[in-house]
Amino acid sequence: MKFLCVGVVTYGVLCAAEPKPDPMELPRIPHTPVAKARETFEVKPGFDLQLAAAEPLVADPIAMSFDAHGRLYVVEMIGYSERREANAGRIRRLEDADGDGRFEKSVVFADGLAWPTAVICYNGGVFVGVTPKILFLKDITGDGKADVNRTVLEGFGTGRSRLNVQAMFNSFRWGLDNRIHGCTSYMGGSVKDAAGNTVSLSGRNFSFDPRTLQLRGEDSTAQHGMSFDDAGRKFTCSNSSHLQALMYPSRYAGRNPHYALPSQRVGIAADGAAAEVFRLSPDEPWRIVRTRWRIAGQVRGPVEGGGRVSGYFTAATGITIYRGDAMKGLRGNAFIADAGSNLIHRKELRYLGVQPIGERPDDERKAEFMASRDNWFRPVQFANAPDGSLFVADMYRETIEHPWSIPESIKQHLDLNSGNDRGRIWRIAPKDFKPPKRAMPATLKGPQLVQLLAHPNGWHRDTAARLIFEQQDRSLIPVLEKLAANSAALLGQIHSLWALQGLGALKADHLLPVLGKGTAPARVQAMQLAEQFAKDPRVVRAVFARVDNPSHDVLYQQALTASVFPSSEEKSIALVTALGQAKGDRWIEAAVTNALNGDEELGDLFVAMHGAPRVSHAARVEFLKLIGRRNRPGEVAKAVLAVARREPTRETIDWVNALGPAAGSLPALEKEALRWLTLPAKEKPDTELFPALTLAWRRGFAESGPAYLHVARERTAEPVRVAAVQAYAKFTNPPVAPNLVALWAKGTPGMRREIEAALATRDERVPVLLDELEKGAIRKDTLSPNTIAALRRQSAAAMVKRVNKLFGAPAKAKTRAQAVQDLLPALKLKGDAAAGQVIYTQRCALCHRAGKAGHVLGPDLVSVKANGPEKLLSSIVDPNREVAANYVAYDVALRDGGTQTGLLGDETLTHVRIKLPLGKELLLPRTQVKGMRSGGKSIMPEGLEAGLTPQQMADLLAFIAGL
Repeated sequence: MKFLCVGVVTYGVLCAAEPKPDPMELPRIPHTPVAKARETFEVKPGFDLQLAAAEPLVADPIAMSFDAHGRLYVVEMIGYSERREANAGRIRRLEDADGDGRFEKSVVFADGLAWPTAVICYNGGVFVGVTPKILFLKDITGDGKADVNRTVLEGFGTGRSRLNVQAMFNSFRWGLDNRIHGCTSYMGGSVKDAAGNTVSLSGRNFSFDPRTLQLRGEDSTAQHGMSFDDAGRKFTCSNSSHLQALMYPSRYAGRNPHYALPSQRVGIAADGAAAEVFRLSPDEPWRIVRTRWRIAGQVRGPVEGGGRVSGYFTAATGITIYRGDAMKGLRGNAFIADAGSNLIHRKELRYLGVQPIGERPDDERKAEFMASRDNWFRPVQFANAPDGSLFVADMYRETIEHPWSIPESIKQHLDLNSGNDRGRIWRIAPKDFKPPKRAMPATLKGPQLVQLLAHPNGWHRDTAARLIFEQQDRSLIPVLEKLAANSAALLGQIHSLWALQGLGALKADHLLPVLGKGTAPARVQAMQLAEQFAKDPRVVRAVFARVDNPSHDVLYQQALTASVFPSSEEKSIALVTALGQAKGDRWIEAAVTNALNGDEELGDLFVAMHGAPRVSHAARVEFLKLIGRRNRPGEVAKAVLAVARREPTRETIDWVNALGPAAGSLPALEKEALRWLTLPAKEKPDTELFPALTLAWRRGFAESGPAYLHVARERTAEPVRVAAVQAYAKFTNPPVAPNLVALWAKGTPGMRREIEAALATRDERVPVLLDELEKGAIRKDTLSPNTIAALRRQSAAAMVKRVNKLFGAPAKAKTRAQAVQDLLPALKLKGDAAAGQVIYTQRCALCHRAGKAGHVLGPDLVSVKANGPEKLLSSIVDPNREVAANYVAYDVALRDGGTQTGLLGDETLTHVRIKLPLGKELLLPRTQVKGMRSGGKSIMPEGLEAGLTPQQMADLLAFIAGL
């Protein structure tokens, strides 16, 4: 779990000996006695925070799971944050014998565990996550202690030289599909299941069948926290991206060899990933001292928030969708903890089409749902409870910060283990809430369990479903069938269908009525279950039957499910109809394109779609790209004919470009595109020229070259001028190099980046660039590090001599620590933000956004400015000192002999997505990929600081700080 983003960095010796703190400035923060703990909180009016358990009954709780008796199993991570070898972790079982809402009985169910992180109840025992293993623990003697301790899966975190305590697998959750789902986090792994199959979990979550222990990779992983809503939608979070949705299960990806679905995981917070938060607790005294030292450059480490410790999400954890029945009006809301800011944040979810959006409630715009003035309050996880409330695991400790980021001289005055013997579990509930007396699922017989599947409390539904799956009592099939036929049961109908599936008793006949007349959530689940009956004609007709005014969720699932079904007339008609009903929803459009993976006649479908005015331009473009990639002559001919009949507009040219080389020669349209490039802006605005630049290239250098140069010289907006340079540079004719040089003097920064790259990366053009550098027409200090590196890679002796004369013979490489040391004086200089912006444009904009400027590859500089100048300096100069898993570079070897280096995006069975500088993405079919390799280094190259003086570095840091 990543409680604070400032965490795990080893800076080496950046500064002189650490100063000695005045002990008077470092008073310890005392804990708040349990009896007074509630007084430290402010809670949203109408709601309350009730203590359910506290020390000595529990210590350092980080995960929880209720069993069918209502007993609470708790993961105690007492070894946090450095004492893994002590094996101090425990699983504790709490019991509320009198039903008053407070746990009175506590037993240590299992101990001797090294950093346990997850727990879920099953079959009278618990599955526990203890990297690298998942254990099954069970008490069979009735003494409250685990007698069975069996490793069921192993391999989490394999391949890592060391484990990060804040990034291990977590959040075991019961799914509608009768599987246990988990969040892999950033440690990944290569896990072997009971059948001997090895599953790579690099960048992927996982699930396993608790009966067979069959493991499979799931959707894109985040950090710490994962939760389902009532409809089975999945949500997750990362430390500085507090609310994310996982838009589709991985089984739908890779169904089409000519198309790849968009990335699964998307941030959905309306106020941004690292949104503002409103803490009540004061800054810790030691943190104030450390910040002062960091600002003065006396110790290593980031200056948080530019000298401000808090005020934004840096430690989002434990996201949970509330599914209880006690807090009216809050069902479906997302709760996220921030352990560093001592608060709990709430988001309401609304849907604009398929993708949800999370928004602060109107009455919580400037306050949190709940916050504490006690610095010891450390919420890390939640659990929907049997009584309908929401439980909070409060790790309750004095210091949550990773010890490596605290100066040694300050650490001597702290006790980083302070709180290892404390912990609290809270209940969020309505004001004056008293837990209702309810029969626990463990006391109910079979038919009563089936009735519980329709309970208004999600915990009761999930627990009943789990017990039915565990017991495998086939005598319940008739009762389940009756509930499955009852559309009024709403969620009970969904659970009953999955329960029949879990008993191996589901039939197509159970699904047909739901597919025809079920509620939207029930139809979505019925479509998923129908995939196993894809060859049944009745099911095919029911899945693809037209419905007037269908919900976006139904259309989306219909298209996802269609990717599993073979080609048929029903499928083709349904998909084209779905496009017309999608109202431009990008997820439905993507799912439809993905589903066109069989023998559908795409030419006819495009013609049919062509006449549907509600189909978006983007959907038509993707459809034509698919036709072009398949390159079946009959389909292409029909599509070309349909396009050629239209007037030459930007849309028409977009469509021809989408078809690509498969479209063949279209002289009239190509010449019209070429003509556009010569028109003044008042006749053809810049936005119209982008597709024309692409199409005109087909006319060849003699015709198109002058037009590209015209756009590059005469237009004023940088994006279209840059696009013109890019198009022109693709020609290999000899005049290209001198003509590019001629554009340099009046070129924009973006144009110059393209020109220097075009000159430095082709051997025949390098002499032209060197000529200009030697004459001083192009200043060598304006070249990017990447360009200089490319020039130094020249192998011809004459070229090497010229490059060395310009830039000096390659010096013995500095260590990164030396390079950082040389630029440390920048931290004491006043920077000029305007000058820093120039440096940003030259050296950083290729890969980093800065507000609206630049391109997306690395982090947006707005999101990292709070790290402060020293952390930023270290990250710029020594990018491999601390590399987040999602910024590790991969070399992708292609079968044609080429290599692409970039960030690894989504992987499917058919495609690999590579993220590149300039915000570009490369979607590679697996058939073109020979292999992928990572050396564990950052995509950000070393040496970007080359040639910068301390003053220039200070300017760059000032620019970033002012964003």
